[in-house]
Amino acid sequence: MPPDPDPGPSGRGCEGADLLVGVEDIALPQRPVPMGRIVLVGDRGGAPDGPVRRRHPLQALPSPILPATTEGPRIHERWDEARKLALSFCVGFVPGDDETRPGNYDKLVRLLAVAAGEWERAADANFVHLREDDEITDPWVNQRYPDFPTFPKCRPGTSAYFGVGSAQYVDALGGIVVGAVPQLWSDPIWEPDPPHELRRALLLGMSRLVTPGDIDALSVLRHEVGHVLGFVHEEAVLGDDPACAVADPRALVPPDGASVMTTPQCTPGEENAVLSPADRLSAFLLHHTGRSRFELRAPSGYRFGPAPSGGAQILWHTPGAAEGVLWKPVQTPAGVTFEVVPFLYFDPLGKPVDGWYGDTDSEVVVPARLSGVPGRFDLVFYGPGPMVPDYAVLGGAGGTSGGLGRWHEDGFVQLVPGAFDGANLARDVVYVYAPGALPDRVLRLGPDGDLLVRSDVAQQDAFAYPVAAPFRGPGHPDDLLWWDPIEHAVIVWRVDGDLEQVEVQAHAQEDLGLPQEGELVPAVGDFNGDGRADLFWYGVHGRPNVAQIPDRLWLSDSTATEIAFETFPRTAGDGFRPVVGDFDGDGVDDLLWQRSAYFTSAGPSGSETGPSYIWYFDTAGGHTAKAFMIPEGDPVPYVGDFDEDGCHDILWVDVARGAARLWRCRPAARDFDCGVEVDTPPGAAPVGVHWGF
Repeated sequence: MPPDPDPGPSGRGCEGADLLVGVEDIALPQRPVPMGRIVLVGDRGGAPDGPVRRRHPLQALPSPILPATTEGPRIHERWDEARKLALSFCVGFVPGDDETRPGNYDKLVRLLAVAAGEWERAADANFVHLREDDEITDPWVNQRYPDFPTFPKCRPGTSAYFGVGSAQYVDALGGIVVGAVPQLWSDPIWEPDPPHELRRALLLGMSRLVTPGDIDALSVLRHEVGHVLGFVHEEAVLGDDPACAVADPRALVPPDGASVMTTPQCTPGEENAVLSPADRLSAFLLHHTGRSRFELRAPSGYRFGPAPSGGAQILWHTPGAAEGVLWKPVQTPAGVTFEVVPFLYFDPLGKPVDGWYGDTDSEVVVPARLSGVPGRFDLVFYGPGPMVPDYAVLGGAGGTSGGLGRWHEDGFVQLVPGAFDGANLARDVVYVYAPGALPDRVLRLGPDGDLLVRSDVAQQDAFAYPVAAPFRGPGHPDDLLWWDPIEHAVIVWRVDGDLEQVEVQAHAQEDLGLPQEGELVPAVGDFNGDGRADLFWYGVHGRPNVAQIPDRLWLSDSTATEIAFETFPRTAGDGFRPVVGDFDGDGVDDLLWQRSAYFTSAGPSGSETGPSYIWYFDTAGGHTAKAFMIPEGDPVPYVGDFDEDGCHDILWVDVARGAARLWRCRPAARDFDCGVEVDTPPGAAPVGVHWGF
């Protein structure tokens, strides 16, 4: 990827990136305005003018979780990582005459962007509209059943996984999804008769689409996108009505009568129109992939850490593959290139491992420094369900496996890697979090290099988001902050020793200035450069029938025996995903606000996309903003310092189209050098992608 001869926003790949939109609050510089100080764990208490804190024990809920399985009609209980980042769709048909059809099309696309964006932020998923494959004016014609046109028709040869459209015959149902759920990859993408009709479809009733306003259509689309992500009706969990029962329920959190996945014919009263806190947590628990260790500083970035004299590396994994594809950056006078080498997961001689994954097992791959060896990384493989094995691949020299360990987990868990070993902060311990009262465990390497699985560890009985980071800074283990949106609480573990709970406190969410209702996204970074991990609570707002949620910046004011934060108000706006990195090389983390596709500065639109922004933070916790137009196609940002200049670069990965473009950060310039587009390994996704945390 050679340097752009005309670097910066005016260069190729960055056209129009210097567009500044002053009417948005997110584009304005903001200085710290303190609200108070909160003490989550510690003996000293908060400042006198801080918020009132109520410390209370939380009772463990009886677990309603049913054992997850990869048996039965839906072998996929979750999307694999490659498809999860490329839930691609095309729009097959939109009703209306020549004058009204474009408006109906715009409305359908922008409302789908809203609904999909809400699920995306919770699930780390990425819906991609292949706009070039739309066929909105061709009527549906099903040659077998001409009076029952069930499948959208998109451009021949499209790589879309499912089709979207609107039709009057589904009005009685209010919207229906046909097969667009996690399923066997061997299922046909296209119906053979007639050609080009997409079997997997999301259909919206025409009356919902043409009704003035957005709330009616949005409530249906939120529900249907939930099906695409693999969720069945909540009644299957509640079990109140045998007529609404589903034979294969997927229960991840306690039964939730407020879920958007309930249905009017099964639930008394009006249908739920918005995602509930439990809906978002379910999506997180099902689809989120644990982030790699929190890195305080460049150049190692947020991924695997550099090889000696090399920048951050990228590992690409294809579902079921026995080896990955490792991209090693090479610095040349012409720019950054990548050496492509295989990374074997087991025996270099190619000896097969009994029970290794197939391409239908949706294995999760989480990077973790189990060995703590500088310049090497390890991989924890986890296959959801009792029929899928679990492994740990230890990194070896030269991109080969240094060993293979086996462990086993039947249900759905979240892998939480962190520097939890107070005796050796260079290596990671992986907390295996089973939500609710199911037993939690820990993975670590023993003194002889063998993989140990321990169950005699601290247990978390809440249903919560785990956030592991060095809130107390260098020299201290990572601590665990658990955000429980069901009990509306924040639980903090101060950790020492071998993931030993030194102190535990629980706080009511509202006592910390975090509202109970609405969508919150925590982003972790060092936003003032003092070496301690901070939190930015992004309160997504501005959408129809969704409460306005304030944003909060928490700057760590922690000590060796206390976890505390100074809190500040911020205004970020709507329709973004937060991405953390040091994008100007000043030693302070910044926030890239990636705008989801088809959102504009004036609101969501089906015809154009507004700018994304970077907030460049300073050592006082204030920030200045700059607008950028990201590459088209709704790509995924992969952050790392590939050229070891102390400034994080962004590889924009378009999994749906099998391409990527590198933005090389220009230190101190608050700008990027935009490289040319290159091909990526087919059907693969980069290991370690995350938004926010």
